[in-house]
Amino acid sequence: MSPADSRAERLRVLVRVLVFLVFLFAGRYVFSLVLAGTGTLPVVAAGLTVFSAAALANAVVVRAFEHGRMEDFGLGWTPTAGRELLTGILSGAAAATFIVAISVAVGLAYFGTASPTVSSQTWAALPVLILVLALGALGEELMFHGYAFQKLIPHFGEFSVVFPVGVLFGLAHAGNQNAGVIAILNTAAWGVLLGYAYLRTRTLWLPVGLHFGWNLAAPLLGMNMSGFTMRVTGYELRWRTS
Repeated sequence: MSPADSRAERLRVLVRVLVFLVFLFAGRYVFSLVLAGTGTLPVVAAGLTVFSAAALANAVVVRAFEHGRMEDFGLGWTPTAGRELLTGILSGAAAATFIVAISVAVGLAYFGTASPTVSSQTWAALPVLILVLALGALGEELMFHGYAFQKLIPHFGEFSVVFPVGVLFGLAHAGNQNAGVIAILNTAAWGVLLGYAYLRTRTLWLPVGLHFGWNLAAPLLGMNMSGFTMRVTGYELRWRTS
C-alpha cells in the first residue's frame, strides 16, 4: 500500500471511529435520560445505559461500514470463546480476591459490619445484580475495546492504541465517588490489561470475562464498585487512611 493509500485508509478509519463516538455519546445521553425518568436504581441505570449506548454504537457502525456480524466487533462465537470467557471470569474474581486478601493481611484494610445491614434483601436480588454487572462489563468492553478500538489497532499500532485507551478507561472512572489519583491510575492499568487481553485472543470474550469476574467479586468482598456501594453480604471492606 502506497503512503497516499495508507493515509486515505487511516482517514476512513478515523471517520468510522468518529461516527462510533457520536452514536456512543448520543446513546448515553438519551438512555440516561430515559432511565432516570423511570426511577431505576442508580447502579442498574448506569449498567443499562453503558450497555445500551455501546451496543447501539457498535451495531450502527458495523451495519454501515462492515458485514453487520458479531465478529465485526469481537463477539463472534468461536470454539475457544467459552473457555476464554470462563478463564476471564475466574481470573478477574481471583485477582480481586488476591488484592483484598493481601490488603487485609498487611493491615491496609479490614472488614467491618455494613450499616444498615441489608444482606437479606440484597441476596434475594443477587440474580438481578449479576445480570446488571454482566451487562455493565459487556457494555464497557464494547465501548472501550469494541469496534473503534479494534479498527484503530491495524492502522496505528498496538501500543499506540492500547495504552491511550487504557488511560481513557481510567479517566472515564474519575467521576466515581471517592476516586483519587491512585484509584484512577489503578483503573487505567486495568484498562491496559483488558486491552492486552483482547490482543491475546483478538476477541472480546477474555476481557469481558475479566471485567465481569472483577465486578462480581467486588461487592461479594465488600468493596465499592465504580463508586457504588452494594451491600450484598452485610459487611464491607474499609481502608485504613492513617
